[in-house]
Amino acid sequence: MTKYFLDTNFIIGLILSNDDLHMKSVELNDKYDLENQDCYVSNHVLDEIITIIGQYEGSNLAYNTYLMIKDNFTILNECNIPTFNSKVMTTYLEKNINDKQKVGFTDSSIIEIIKYYHLDKLVTFDKKLAKNSPVSVISV
Repeated sequence: MTKYFLDTNFIIGLILSNDDLHMKSVELNDKYDLENQDCYVSNHVLDEIITIIGQYEGSNLAYNTYLMIKDNFTILNECNIPTFNSKVMTTYLEKNINDKQKVGFTDSSIIEIIKYYHLDKLVTFDKKLAKNSPVSVISV
């Protein structure tokens, strides 16, 4: 079975009907039946999702989103990866030459998680992350 890593922007778009990426997220979810696939998020991504939904729509929807993620996807714990933060910082520095940030810390962590867990595909609308992904990207 194909293993998908889901980025923050995809899940936010899926949950928030007023998000600019809502229709694209729904389209991808339906096309790949992602809620019934082997899908993963990380604690960093979960943190971003809950924070953003909580800020814009309140803590109840943030909590229900957490439950949906917990019940349908696997939440990977980055702390289980030996020297994880050092690996992420190495990727961060490699991707951000000349002190200009092109790929953020969380995106660098996604790259490392994909490599460590041998995930197959990345679902994201982030063009910079997609360009640097070690696996094929699913987007619209």
